Amino acid sequence: MTDAQVATQATDEAGPGEPAPARPWWRPPWLGPAALGAALVAANVCIAADVRYPVIVPALGAFLLVGLPAVLLMMKVDWHADSVVERLGYSLVTVVLILMFAGLLVNTLLPPVGISDALGPVTVIVIGDALVALLLWWRRDRIAWRPARPLWSVRLTIQEKTVTRLGIAAVAIAVIGANRLNNGAGDGVAVAGLALTFVTLLLVFIWRDRLDPGVITFTLFVLAMAVLFMTSMRGWYTTGHDIQREYRVFELTRTNGNWQISRFKDAYNACLSITILPTMLWEATKIHDPYVYKVLYQSMFALAAPLVYRLSLRFTTPAIALIGVTYLLCFPTFSNDMPFENRQEIAFLFILAMLLVLTSEGMPRRRKQLWIAAFSLGMIVSHYSSALVFIATVVATVVLGFALRRGGRWLAAAGRRLRLPRTRLGGADVRPVLGWANVTVLLLGAFVWIGLITQTGSTFTGTVGSALSSIGSTFSFSAKSSDVAYNLFSFSQPSNSQLMSEYRKQTVQETGDRAGYYPLAALNARARTSAVDISAKPTALGRGLDRAGVNVTDVQTILHGAMAKLLQLLVLVGLLAILFYKDPRFRIRREPYLFAFATLLALGAEVVVPVVSENYGILRAFMQGLLILSPILAYGSVIVFSRLGSKWATRLAIGLALILFVNLSGLVPQLLGGYDQDLSLNNSGLYYNIYYPHAEEIVAINWLRRHIPPRIQTSVQSEVVTDQFEFQRLKIYSGINLRNDIYPTLLRRNSYVYLSWSTVRNDLATVAYKGNLVTYKYPLGYLLRVKDELFANGGAEVFR
Repeated sequence: MTDAQVATQATDEAGPGEPAPARPWWRPPWLGPAALGAALVAANVCIAADVRYPVIVPALGAFLLVGLPAVLLMMKVDWHADSVVERLGYSLVTVVLILMFAGLLVNTLLPPVGISDALGPVTVIVIGDALVALLLWWRRDRIAWRPARPLWSVRLTIQEKTVTRLGIAAVAIAVIGANRLNNGAGDGVAVAGLALTFVTLLLVFIWRDRLDPGVITFTLFVLAMAVLFMTSMRGWYTTGHDIQREYRVFELTRTNGNWQISRFKDAYNACLSITILPTMLWEATKIHDPYVYKVLYQSMFALAAPLVYRLSLRFTTPAIALIGVTYLLCFPTFSNDMPFENRQEIAFLFILAMLLVLTSEGMPRRRKQLWIAAFSLGMIVSHYSSALVFIATVVATVVLGFALRRGGRWLAAAGRRLRLPRTRLGGADVRPVLGWANVTVLLLGAFVWIGLITQTGSTFTGTVGSALSSIGSTFSFSAKSSDVAYNLFSFSQPSNSQLMSEYRKQTVQETGDRAGYYPLAALNARARTSAVDISAKPTALGRGLDRAGVNVTDVQTILHGAMAKLLQLLVLVGLLAILFYKDPRFRIRREPYLFAFATLLALGAEVVVPVVSENYGILRAFMQGLLILSPILAYGSVIVFSRLGSKWATRLAIGLALILFVNLSGLVPQLLGGYDQDLSLNNSGLYYNIYYPHAEEIVAINWLRRHIPPRIQTSVQSEVVTDQFEFQRLKIYSGINLRNDIYPTLLRRNSYVYLSWSTVRNDLATVAYKGNLVTYKYPLGYLLRVKDELFANGGAEVFR
């Protein structure tokens, strides 16, 4: 036994009043405080002096503003949890909450007294130092929690060393693979990183009974980070869809030194998670602007995987909990879209914290309600759509609970008459945590923030109005996003050709008498468009399977559609099994079950009510639902194989989850071809064409800014805004009217037309129509006939 282990054991065995054991010579009592003080001084100096040195300065700034406060909250708040990752999750979310509202406070108080740089370095230093000082002073004589074993005493087994090292290697390879793709190299390293992620996850399943719980949660954290980094690190600029406008409102706040909703009246600008929070993080870390989202936010959101695992362990076994997290990691929205939706990442962390509080066994009910109220306010100011879906779920949960308490006896009697087995919802249960008080906080918070303070509720009210007016077209796909086709009860969807035809008709109607537009007859003759399939061609392995009679394109299309429906079916199976089976492998109280059921109802409403699925995609809503439904989905997969016995049912459920992982994560489609290409693994495909920014495009955008007079009345048309921040600033400060569509029927005679990389290089353009992305062959010949080319650099062109 080492000296550290002896000292630790002596500490544990020492009784009250006994002297503390002697410290090892290499760990004197002043070493920790001295190192802490030195780090804090260094962080203050670097922020004040605007020092920008890679890695070291960002680490010091993050330590001051986030890391140390989170650790102090871990130790000093009684979270009624022994798991390190659980306490870290609570503490991190609390720090984010404090930073957003502290930033909002100084942002409100300082500008009126003449200090415009309200969120500048001085403010960040004061807030960081004050937070650390208060936490050090608070409960200075007692600590609510300390680790069971000091880090230096931890000894990992060979299995634990293997999975942790492979997980860390997967993160490094994911970053290297993304950078190689950014430099135009092949996909080999990126594919290897994804394969290593899968192998590590497989080993965690195989060795799960021999791994320390802390090792499992750490491994899940780094694997989630690897999956997120594979997408977030693509491109040298901000890459993705929502992140473009998120980056814009962040830059508006950062460059002005303060946040004002009047500066840009938009729902994005009302999210403190992408305005005040990233500005404060940037001031502390001085990291390159896009990497606040690319690195810092993804590192925080990676905690979602181990937090879902810890939440699942409250209901079920480690094996089933791991299956649920596997479904979360491989869900396409997690890997392909969450790195582009940073405001939603922060909101999801708040939701996870509330779910952990709701299901906590040891935390008093009143304290639960207070923490849920606090975290709900953080969620509301972080993301409007996530908050509204969560509010609807909570309201449904409270109503269902009230109805069950009032009509429980009647339901029990009806069940006996129908000879149904007794459900788990019967009998006595603890008082519910969620009540009308929490509903009031949620509704009042949303009303005050969205309706009164920011006045950005038009998106929500518009969606509600459109939904009510279009209920008659509930079963029409024309009123919904094509993602609805993945619904369990949907078996068809409009083809891209049908969507293209419908879009063309709509644009012709919008342009009316075509005054100022090109003649429709000429467009019909020379500028016809048709949707094209941009799926990857089968690889050598895929062609081999084709020759053997297995069409990889058809198989992949069928599999992905079937997998989406399978996940929903497993959720239904799990909910029913939990309700009627007295299975010791899954235990859940009434309120969390009702919350899960209400989540499913919210997803159903998203599918049934028209327009809603267009404004808040069903896949994003399902991703939010997976935070609570993951263990239920996993349990449903075990129940499906239960006839084969408990051991084999678990093994086959694990196998199914791993099969879905290699398919939905993009690994098998990348090896076989014949399907959509993921941005994380390719320099081609839909997301690459419309979201990946190229240096040539940035040059063209800057050329436009320099050569178009500020007060010109003509407009610039752009099919894809690859650096939307530049375009949006141009729109606001130069008076230029921007259009994001160059579809031939929308071309105006007096407009500038900007063509992006995919149109210049591949003659491809994409339209966004009712929540669908449709790629078509662009008629460049007609554009050259009717307009003059002003600028070209091989990757972007400008016409007039």
